[in-house]
Parts: sequence; structure tokens; C-alpha cells
Amino acid sequence: FLIFAHLKLNEKYFKAITKGKYTLKRTIDLIVNIGLIISLFTTIISGIFLSQGSLKNIKIGNTKMSHIHKSSSIISLVFLGFHLLTNRKKFLNGLKKLK
Repeated sequence: FLIFAHLKLNEKYFKAITKGKYTLKRTIDLIVNIGLIISLFTTIISGIFLSQGSLKNIKIGNTKMSHIHKSSSIISLVFLGFHLLTNRKKFLNGLKKLK
């Protein structure tokens, strides 16, 4: 839910992706954001497959899926760190508004 709320709050970003000039910073932001989306999606999907209660009929090796899940979650944290770093001014301004 939090991810979707964040995406909704930043929908101007998605509308502006195809517009304007691509600087180095903008290109890095885009790469980080795409990496974050892919790694989070992989973490969520692999977590669903690993879930004991759901999708019992799907037979996928738990060891391999567990490795995918753990790796993608670590990669997600790395991309999240870069995402916070590249958007630190917006993040800090948002925190100031909460006070």
C-alpha cells in the first residue's frame, strides 16, 4: 500500500519521464527508480511463491526461490538507499512539513 501511495504522490514524475533533456542526474535517477521497481516486484512475487498458505499447487524449488527472495530484498534495500540519496532534498523537505 505504501508503495502505491508514494507512486500516486509522485505521478508528476511519471508524466515528465518522456519530456525534457536527460542530464546525468536525471539518467541516474531513472536507473535507480527502475532498479527499485524491478527489485521490489521480484521480492513481492518471490515472497508470494514462498508463502506456505497460498499457491500450494505451484511447485517451485524453495531453496532457489528463497535465494531469489533474499537476494532481491537486499538489492531492493540498496536501490532504496540510492533512491533516498538522490531524492534527499525532497525527502528532508517532506519531513520538515510533518513537524
